[in-house]
Amino acid sequence: MTSKTMLKTLAKARRVGVGEISGACVQDRFAKRVGKLDDKTITTLLRFHGSNTGRNDMALTWAQRTVAGLTSGTRQDLSQVYQQVDLQRTRDGAVSNDPQDYLEAQPGFGLPAVVKQLCECIGDVRRLRLSELSAGGKLDWHIDPPEQKRFVCLISGEQIFEFRRGAQLFPIAMELGEIWRVNTSFQHRVINPGRQVRVALLGNLAEGAI
Repeated sequence: MTSKTMLKTLAKARRVGVGEISGACVQDRFAKRVGKLDDKTITTLLRFHGSNTGRNDMALTWAQRTVAGLTSGTRQDLSQVYQQVDLQRTRDGAVSNDPQDYLEAQPGFGLPAVVKQLCECIGDVRRLRLSELSAGGKLDWHIDPPEQKRFVCLISGEQIFEFRRGAQLFPIAMELGEIWRVNTSFQHRVINPGRQVRVALLGNLAEGAI
């Protein structure tokens, strides 16, 4: 993607936001609460996470950021505090650079039921993954590919999810189990202020979803 095209895409994504913007709802340009996971689903996800300790499926993330010209920091720095584990795969099991191709739940651990619940709650989901941020760790300021619609749900630990626009900071208070639609075309960062690993569910939304 050329720099000129990227700037146009960013401008469009930031203008649309994730909800109506008026008065006290200014944060809707950055994030909006759209649902909540039940305790059973959270337990299922944490079981899957516990069985995949040490696994890191970051290759697709790095590929997308490199193509979009959004690479910041180094893989080595990030890998010391952060990792992801995919919950969905492509239908034929092949690797794809398009997150929309990741729509089949990984087998076992009741993951198909998790995908079904999310689809009923917020619309078709793509490339679900668990994100782990170590105690005291930080994902520093960055933006994600602006054409992608994303959501996040904290399922264990603590986090500070913060947006930046100019000199203003917009922290978003996210409670355990809450599903938030996030506009990551804005500068944002995530900090784990706690003493234990923070685990969150991340995903992309298909066109037409909320």
